[in-house]
Amino acid sequence: MKELSEDEITKLLSRPKRGNSKRGIDLSMRENRNLLVWIKLPHTLGFCTNPECPDDRPRKVAEGNAMCTLINDEPVCRLCFLSGFALDKRAGV
Repeated sequence: MKELSEDEITKLLSRPKRGNSKRGIDLSMRENRNLLVWIKLPHTLGFCTNPECPDDRPRKVAEGNAMCTLINDEPVCRLCFLSGFALDKRAGV
């Protein structure tokens, strides 16, 4: 097996990564906000930080029981994620 030169190693390491959010999905783009992406993201139980969250359950019931993902270190529920909440911020996971 042929050894790689320093230039070849540098070239391989500088290639962009592919795949899901940990490997490059840009959540700040609306077209990347869909249910398939939501399902692949890591989730936690919490409450959505969107003050205008469309979740119609009573706040007392929903608080702490909503399935959320972290966008910019803030929990965001599925409804707000799909509607584009926090698109104005640079979204990251």
